[in-house]
Amino acid sequence: MPNRRVTYLTALLILALFAGCADDRGPEQRVRSFIDQVVASAQARAWHDFDAYLTTDFTDARGLTRQEALGVVMRYILGHRSIHIFHRVRDIEVYDAHHARAVILAALAGSPVSGPDDLAGLNADLYRFELDLTDAGNGFQVSHGAWQPVGLEALLSIH
Repeated sequence: MPNRRVTYLTALLILALFAGCADDRGPEQRVRSFIDQVVASAQARAWHDFDAYLTTDFTDARGLTRQEALGVVMRYILGHRSIHIFHRVRDIEVYDAHHARAVILAALAGSPVSGPDDLAGLNADLYRFELDLTDAGNGFQVSHGAWQPVGLEALLSIH
């Protein structure tokens, strides 16, 4: 019976290890982490990271394919020497553990932005992003997106 006990204890230890490694963050926190990761990649000008952020069947509201959207991101990043992003998550709607929708307001500037008060004196591109997110098992990706320019008041009205 000692072998059976060792096997049982080994199995319990493995299960405890897997339980300890499990992602215990809720879907909303995982969405926020994903958004922060995308922002960090853009600020680092790591355009190649965006390949992992879009699903293979990504489309956008204007009809862009995944490859075309990646091209837009790459041109934007390569066209700016520095990118600083001030963003606010306006809304997150979690449908289930694998599907969510996020609305983000973002200011993309060439100089650091510490808060909304800095935006009035900067030349920044202001956008509203609406993203449908899917998690196929290895983190969220954008399956559909829409973006449009917004005015400064949109970012200032979010607390």
